[in-house]
Amino acid sequence: MNAQASTDPQVVVSTAPACIYLLVSDDPEHRGKPFPKNPDGDEVTWCPEPVLECNVAYLRADVATQEAQALRRLLQSRDSVIVDVAKQRDTWAAAARSIKFQERVAPWMEACFGREISGDTEERNHRFLEEALELVQACGCTQIEAHQLVDYVYGRPSGDKAQEVGGVMVTLAALCLAQAIDMHLAGDVELARIWGKVHAIRAKQAAKPKHSPLPDPSGTEDSHVR
Repeated sequence: MNAQASTDPQVVVSTAPACIYLLVSDDPEHRGKPFPKNPDGDEVTWCPEPVLECNVAYLRADVATQEAQALRRLLQSRDSVIVDVAKQRDTWAAAARSIKFQERVAPWMEACFGREISGDTEERNHRFLEEALELVQACGCTQIEAHQLVDYVYGRPSGDKAQEVGGVMVTLAALCLAQAIDMHLAGDVELARIWGKVHAIRAKQAAKPKHSPLPDPSGTEDSHVR
């Protein structure tokens, strides 16, 4: 007997990609030009990944709502005005900009991992290093160059944590300028995307090996599990 399809009208929504991209062109100069007024079917298309140089990111409404709800709770805890997202989108956007990105990440970390893992400094070191390596790999840095820099850095005395964070922020901004990437938009898009993956990330975190810097020794795990 064939299994019957779900009658829940929201199943297709909840199983769709949290973020999808409108692919405009492979010319990076098109980022600074208006969107085509009358694009034909061959000129633009959709994809779950930003595979071209010029893409427009769209977030699933329910995923954006989850972050909006977390933001509303954060605003409430700071005795700020709670914004009705549906009716005052521009006001919400302004409120979101007034909250530091670091503070917006905090409720997502709490929802995914709880306080213990969120505050595990060793785990946070490993996951940050993993993401930093993935970024420079995507930008063309070779494995040999990465190993040379590891040897260079660890051959010098440790620096001041706060100063090194400042250096990370400045050099990340400089890298994004060179790569023509809006670092703030990229952060917003990624935070919204992973709000839609809380349950999957929890499951993968539970399956991680203990006492290892690697997220998955087999190399099969989604790299975007923090």
